[in-house]
Amino acid sequence: MGMSKRVKNRKRMFAHIERWERSGLSQREYCQKARIECPTFSYWLKVYRQRALEAPAFLPIVVQENEPVVVDERILVTCPNGLVVSFPNREGSIALIRQLMIG
Repeated sequence: MGMSKRVKNRKRMFAHIERWERSGLSQREYCQKARIECPTFSYWLKVYRQRALEAPAFLPIVVQENEPVVVDERILVTCPNGLVVSFPNREGSIALIRQLMIG
């Protein structure tokens, strides 16, 4: 079965909200360019922000068994939401990071 019309619309509007946040435009300017009614955009922005507030602060992650990315003697862990956490690259760092992430 395919996605419902409402789910498709929510995904489309959430994508618009994320593009608007990166655009530097006012809501009105973005809506005009994207040909979206301002009240519709405002409604979905409220829904988007409410969902963000309800989301847990920490999400489960999967540690992949690839080589760590080392930049200037640091290990960078990039999270799905774009957050990048930097750790010193010392002996035992990988084991410590894995322990912190998995528990």
